[in-house]
Amino acid sequence: MKYITKKYVISLILIFIGTICFGFYLKNIKFDHMIMKFIQNNNFFVSNLFFLKLIKTITYIGNKKTYFFVLPLIFVYLYYKKLKKEIIILILAILFSYIMNEVIKHIVCRVRPKEFFVIYMKGYSFPSGHAMNMSSFYLTLGYILKEKLNIKYINCFLYILVFFVSFSRIILGVHWVSDVLVGLLLGVLISCMFIHLYNNYWRN
Repeated sequence: MKYITKKYVISLILIFIGTICFGFYLKNIKFDHMIMKFIQNNNFFVSNLFFLKLIKTITYIGNKKTYFFVLPLIFVYLYYKKLKKEIIILILAILFSYIMNEVIKHIVCRVRPKEFFVIYMKGYSFPSGHAMNMSSFYLTLGYILKEKLNIKYINCFLYILVFFVSFSRIILGVHWVSDVLVGLLLGVLISCMFIHLYNNYWRN
């Protein structure tokens, strides 16, 4: 157990430092700007009112206000199914993801792609909080629902949900593409970490 804990701490420190270094590197290259310019020049979602409203609705799923509504419902359901330990794992996953995201954002201080804004957004850009928090929480949730309650196809549904919410951040011009990709990667890593902890030290 002591070895595993040490391994986790070292891995997290390396990931944390590596992400920060990569974030500073991204601030000095123009590749992201070229990709965003291409995407926004061919962005039919913005020119179509129906699709624009749809994308705005999808991105709202990843907002903090939505979590305050959705999380209690999920936790009540899991409590009803006698999955108390699983509730704790999910809370830890989303809290860890949120804190790590905020710390990295305020260290790197990467400016959002304001010239491509379809909607106004405050705060720093790297990494995407929507992508990171959605993937860390909902991928962990999907694993628990499939393993403990045998809910078929739940993982596929949640994968698609995470993808579209993350994709919406690029379409709405509030994140660079690399912000979203790194956010997704970090979220997946956090989800895998908590699933591993759950399976090896907490499940039974």
